Amino acid sequence: MQDQDQDKTKEQLIEELKDMRLKMAELEAVQKLFSEKESRYRESEQRLELALEGGALGVWDWDVKTGRAIWDTGTTRMMGYEQNELDPNIRTWKRAVHSDDWEKVSEVLNGHLSGRLPFYEVEYRMQTKSGEWKWVQVRGKVVEYDKQGKPQRMTGTMIDVTERRQAEEESEKLRLQLIQSQKMEALGTLVGGIAHDFNNMLQIILGYSQLLLQDKKEGDSGYKDIQTIIETVKGGADLVKKLLAFGQQSPIFPINLDLNHLIRELIPLISRILPQFVQIDVNLTDGPVKINADPNQIDQVIMNLAINASEAMPKGGTLKVATKTMALEDEHCRLYPGVKPGKYVVLSLSDTGRGMDKETLARVFEPFFSTKQRGSTRGTGLGLSVVQGIVEKHGGYVTCKSEPGKGSEFRIYFPEIDYCYSK
Repeated sequence: MQDQDQDKTKEQLIEELKDMRLKMAELEAVQKLFSEKESRYRESEQRLELALEGGALGVWDWDVKTGRAIWDTGTTRMMGYEQNELDPNIRTWKRAVHSDDWEKVSEVLNGHLSGRLPFYEVEYRMQTKSGEWKWVQVRGKVVEYDKQGKPQRMTGTMIDVTERRQAEEESEKLRLQLIQSQKMEALGTLVGGIAHDFNNMLQIILGYSQLLLQDKKEGDSGYKDIQTIIETVKGGADLVKKLLAFGQQSPIFPINLDLNHLIRELIPLISRILPQFVQIDVNLTDGPVKINADPNQIDQVIMNLAINASEAMPKGGTLKVATKTMALEDEHCRLYPGVKPGKYVVLSLSDTGRGMDKETLARVFEPFFSTKQRGSTRGTGLGLSVVQGIVEKHGGYVTCKSEPGKGSEFRIYFPEIDYCYSK
């Protein structure tokens, strides 16, 4: 009987052992399956990270109620930070948004949170760790609501679109420049035609006035009146010259010249013309800087800018005249239609006057635009238009930088002699 019980116990132990082996095998199979799934999950996670990194895409997660915000490494790297450098709070993000863009951002965000907009999508500027501003495109959507139906959690993506925005701005700038160039060309043709006809009429008036004056002596009745007519006609003739220069219909006689030499000869004349309270600071490059240009027209450009500068400094100041040479690359030349890459001589005239606001600066080269009072005899609004026309006729271009209270600087770029403009 005892032997039978022992045999039975052995059989039970064998069965339990088999059962344990079976369970161990099942457990090993489950562990293997779990390990494979974990491996696939890690691979998927790595692929996702690579895809996000390759697409320069960042991911964010925001707890609407607590304000806690989480950014992935793609987002923080985009802004120049390590992930542990950013406080995980919505206030961190708000501080980085450009103040000029915040109204638009908050309007779109509140529109989505309130249900008026199906999703949150907006482009704005964010400040990086280095202090520069980047344009980003941010998209997101509420993914969780509480029991009352209020937004609880929101997730989305962020992508750097700085290069695209810069390209769009550059394209828009070129488009506006092309439109302005076409307008100026059409206006120049019209003005040039009118100037020729006007000049013919002035010559007739001048001729008859001079004949009448020959029969008069100083003190005779009408003598001063005829003189006034002649002086007025001469003033009109000067205006015609400006109109023809603006319309680029006045002939040019270019020669190879040293711009530094021309400036040195012109400075004494400028000193006599400008008020005594305006100081002139000349800083020219060493050695000659050769350009192919009409010296009379270049004189006109410099004198025009110098007089404008002095008028911007009614209480005194400094007019700085400087030259330098530089090479312009393709990327820079694309901003100025018709300008070719190569070596250029840069002539700059800057003042310490009252400067201009953005609205005035945007119109500074417009013909007949003037900041002087209407009816003033000090200017016709053609001076800077003529300057621009002369410079462009010589294959160059002119720029202006100015801020209220900080003066203005005009830079004129002339092709060096090896890259001279040929008629």
